[in-house]
Amino acid sequence: MPGTVEEAVALAVAANPAMKLAESETAEAEAEYRKSKSNFWPRVNFELAGNSSHNAAGSRSSDTGLSALIVLNYNLYRGGADIAGRQVAIARLAAARQGLSRAVRIVEEQVRLAWSALQTGRDRVTALRSAVLANEVVRVSVSPR
Repeated sequence: MPGTVEEAVALAVAANPAMKLAESETAEAEAEYRKSKSNFWPRVNFELAGNSSHNAAGSRSSDTGLSALIVLNYNLYRGGADIAGRQVAIARLAAARQGLSRAVRIVEEQVRLAWSALQTGRDRVTALRSAVLANEVVRVSVSPR
């Protein structure tokens, strides 16, 4: 049992399944957002090709060709699809972060309520024990010997 309410909140936030779900959804949304930014960068490919032919087109010869290419593709405009995709990723990331914050608040509230109920119960037990002792003293003093 944690010693303070803050320790209990930290333990609950770290171990709650709803928190783990919200954290994983946030991590997924962050990865999707990072991926959406990649559409605005050029793609660089290194391509190797080779071919060889013997007696092609009826002539007695052989031909061999090799090529190495560095290909740079830069998408200048795709009808706004990249920008729209990025906006969707930003909105999903914001929603995931809000969900995580909401989950933290709910878990913290539930732990604080439970902690308060525990403290109230402990105080009530102490008061009831005092009442029992007082009643016992009264019973012993009133009862005939």
